[in-house]
Amino acid sequence: MNISIDQKSTTAVSEQIYKQIRRAIIAAELKTGARLSTVRQMAFDLEVAPNTVAKAYYQLNETGFLELQGRKGTFVSERWRSDKREIPDVNQLDALGQEYIFATIEAGWDFTTLISHLVKISENISGKKIE
Repeated sequence: MNISIDQKSTTAVSEQIYKQIRRAIIAAELKTGARLSTVRQMAFDLEVAPNTVAKAYYQLNETGFLELQGRKGTFVSERWRSDKREIPDVNQLDALGQEYIFATIEAGWDFTTLISHLVKISENISGKKIE
C-alpha cells in the first residue's frame, strides 16, 4: 500500500491517511489480519508527526477498519463489514459519484477508461469477474 500526502490539499493530513487506508482495506489491497506499520514508522515514512498518524489509526479503529492491539501492533479488522453503519442516502452517493467522475475528467480520462476502472474496482471489492 502506498500512501501519498498532498500538502497543498485542504483536507487534513490525518484525514488523507484515514481515507487511503480505508480505501485499501475496502478494495482488499490490505487483507484482514494484515499488520500495519507502527505509528512512528508510518509517520517517519510519510514525513508527518506521529500524532497525525495516530489520529488516523484511532479513527480507523473507531470505524471498525483496524484493531489496535497495543504492543502486538495494528491489524486490519473484519469488523467494518459487519458493524452497523449509517447508510448514505442517494443524494450523498450521487455527490460522491459526481466527485469521482469530475476528478477522472480532470485527470484526462475518457468515459471508456472510467467505466473500465469502475469495473476493475468492483471486481476487486466483490472478488467476482464482471462480464
